[in-house]
Amino acid sequence: MARRRAKAINAWGGSVIGDNGETPTVNSPEAAAGLQALADAVAAGFEFIQFVQSEENQASFAEQSFPPVLASVYDDPELIEQHPYLSALKEALENAQPRPISPFCAAISKAIHDNATAAITGSVPVEQALADMESAISAAGQ
Repeated sequence: MARRRAKAINAWGGSVIGDNGETPTVNSPEAAAGLQALADAVAAGFEFIQFVQSEENQASFAEQSFPPVLASVYDDPELIEQHPYLSALKEALENAQPRPISPFCAAISKAIHDNATAAITGSVPVEQALADMESAISAAGQ
């Protein structure tokens, strides 16, 4: 079935755009990974994807604090007992939205990163980091 599904999404990338060989990204709840159709080892690639995305391996990743890619792993009672944050993480992922497109994205990301890091490491009080973040984000758009 995995091979059939992979074949079904093979052409979803669509036509090449422009002269640089770019194609639209596959975007589907059923497509978390992809392979180049003309790759030398397509069969091995499919096997690897199936291996990595198997419930057993995703549970193993979750045990090591890596977020699993399978929703079912977030509902495993044993894993939830070991990692109580899994329920909150699943909810956050289910409600995630892409960040708004902005020509100032790099500056906004830097403002968030620098100030969140300062607050987390304790080098700046949280209130000051939030104020500095707000100022830096406002300045990014000017």
